[in-house]
Amino acid sequence: MKKIFLLLLFPSVVSYYGFCQTKNTHAKSESVSSHPEWIMQGDIYEVNVRQYTPEGTLNAFAKHLDRLKEMGVQTIWFMPINPISLVDRKGSLGSYYAVSDYTALNPEFGTMADFIQIVKSIHSKGMKVIIDWVPNHTGADHRWLTEQPDFFVKDKMAKLPWQLIGQTRGNWIIKTP
Repeated sequence: MKKIFLLLLFPSVVSYYGFCQTKNTHAKSESVSSHPEWIMQGDIYEVNVRQYTPEGTLNAFAKHLDRLKEMGVQTIWFMPINPISLVDRKGSLGSYYAVSDYTALNPEFGTMADFIQIVKSIHSKGMKVIIDWVPNHTGADHRWLTEQPDFFVKDKMAKLPWQLIGQTRGNWIIKTP
């Protein structure tokens, strides 16, 4: 299973690395600036908090930081940590990418104080933190759907996705310039 995952992951990493080395097609012949040196050294370890430990919390995960540091991990990359939408959930757990509030921590994982503490602990061990934040998807109960409807893609009839009853479900796409 591990070998299959690595074989599937390798082309993505190669494609990403190649993309970062190419010219920015949106700018006038400007090259992409180089990455910070630290990102090209050491290992980045992706963490799915919900599934990392039986408890599925930040505090339970924190107990593994020393072992990860000893393994050579330099950066902890948290999968999305925001609350997951309750409306139109896919399955019983929902998708991490159907965010209901970008300014909050998923209460399944603990409190904001727990998150602040684990970030401090990671930094104290000389490691860095990355959060997987996907700003172009929201869940069906995100407040922006009603507060900021112009943020979202509309259909030909100028209807927002949740107004198309029975036609769409899941994540709603946010417009990008």
